[in-house]
Amino acid sequence: DEHTTANVGTMVGGTATNVVTAQMTMTGECRSLDRERVEQIKASMNQVMKEAARAGGGTVDVSWTREYEGFAMPEDAPAVRIVMAACRDIGLEPSTYTTGGGSDGNIFAAHGVPTLVLACGLQGAHSTSERLAIADLHALTDLVAAVAIHLSVE
Repeated sequence: DEHTTANVGTMVGGTATNVVTAQMTMTGECRSLDRERVEQIKASMNQVMKEAARAGGGTVDVSWTREYEGFAMPEDAPAVRIVMAACRDIGLEPSTYTTGGGSDGNIFAAHGVPTLVLACGLQGAHSTSERLAIADLHALTDLVAAVAIHLSVE
């Protein structure tokens, strides 16, 4: 859904091309801005993996690690208002959106620090075509400076 991501990242196993592997390791993830939803997805993934293994005469051991919680900040929060004003100060049209991505911001937010993650114009994230225009990097630098100015007068 729009707040949840689930995928398989790696599958490793086997010893030769003509031998059915006895064991393999798979890594993946499920993450969501909604804690209840991520738990539903996790339970569904567990069930599907166990049923598939059982149907093939095998077993599966599943282990999960929570790396971070999702977070969101209301649009009327002081930090959002400051960043939006700073955007306007430097000629940018502010907009807000949520993502399912993870960053240091997730860790700060989990510890009660009001946190926003500012977009930098990155395109093709986590792909072989990942790129960032120098102009967008300069705009982000200008935005951070404008935010600092707003914070210094508040």
